[in-house]
Amino acid sequence: MKENYIEKIKKMGKIATVIVNIARVFVIIGMVGVIIAAVVFAVLPKDLCKVNVSGAAEVEVDLSKFGVKLDDTDRDEITKDFTDSMDFEINNVDYVGTDVKVDEDSITINASADKYTIYVKNLWILMLVVFLSMALTLVTLIFAGKVSKAFRDCENPFEMNVINSMQKLAYSLIPWALVGSFSDSLAQSIFTNNIDIVLGVNMETVFVILIIICLTYVFKYGAMLQQESDETL
Repeated sequence: MKENYIEKIKKMGKIATVIVNIARVFVIIGMVGVIIAAVVFAVLPKDLCKVNVSGAAEVEVDLSKFGVKLDDTDRDEITKDFTDSMDFEINNVDYVGTDVKVDEDSITINASADKYTIYVKNLWILMLVVFLSMALTLVTLIFAGKVSKAFRDCENPFEMNVINSMQKLAYSLIPWALVGSFSDSLAQSIFTNNIDIVLGVNMETVFVILIIICLTYVFKYGAMLQQESDETL
């Protein structure tokens, strides 16, 4: 029975190793393509291709959902306040209010976006952001490959080689918890022409890291029990 479970673990390790190796090949090919694209965009003349962007927005607040009713005095005060300061930002795009409509149970703001220009040449920066994400993916796949190989070659799932490989995989995911928001905000800044870099922590990635680390401690405990059992025999 024991040998049967070991063989199943090894088989799953073999399958995982094949999948990881295939994924690594595709990621490497993608990285090469992205670098070529970045070089092409970087050498383009700045004014060769550009896009002028402008837009409009309508923001509506339905006060009836909160059971709020505005009288004439409230409507006059709200209209005055928004008229005095009607500039706001949505999704890294600056908007200027053009009209405000206040009813007894709703507030509607019409606004137009500041005109900005997107230069195709600047897409080389976006390509570098994509390259960074793919590089992190490759690093993660390398450590995932080590885990799958450890299971493929193990005689016991509680071997230290397996446990150490799992720990390293967890550590390799740490940059993902920090880079995600940075790369997204940088890419968005390129298109909006409004530099606004955001540094945050991806809690989903942190949760995955903690789960893997917890599993390593479970495996360490299993290894300790296995050692005590072997010593007893």
